[in-house]
Amino acid sequence: MSSSPRPPFSVATFKAALVNWIVVDDQSINVVECPEFRHLVFTLRESLSEKDLPYRTTIRNLVTSAWNCHFAELKSELKHTVGKRLLTTDLWDNKGMCAFSAVTAHYLQSSLSNTEVITDRIPPSAWPTL
Repeated sequence: MSSSPRPPFSVATFKAALVNWIVVDDQSINVVECPEFRHLVFTLRESLSEKDLPYRTTIRNLVTSAWNCHFAELKSELKHTVGKRLLTTDLWDNKGMCAFSAVTAHYLQSSLSNTEVITDRIPPSAWPTL
């Protein structure tokens, strides 16, 4: 758990934290429609109602909006880098032969601190055929 102070509760803060957890932990967007998950959330905060806990379509829209904001910030940050920007790619699979792909950007910020950002994880269905 982070040592930063816990923000006061609001539905907007809750939704932002939910989206962050889904993205960072690679959770399925469908998790919000699981009856047990919804029950868990409602158990933790009695004041929440059905309208406060979004369904997958709303979560997808929130994730897309968060990505668009993050991508705009990243593009702006990349304009102010020191030296060259490098991209690396990686392909791998798990024991079940499920394929994964990642693109990582490496660059120096103006403060000369090294930065590494995974810019995209490409699903196998979007890979070009060779």
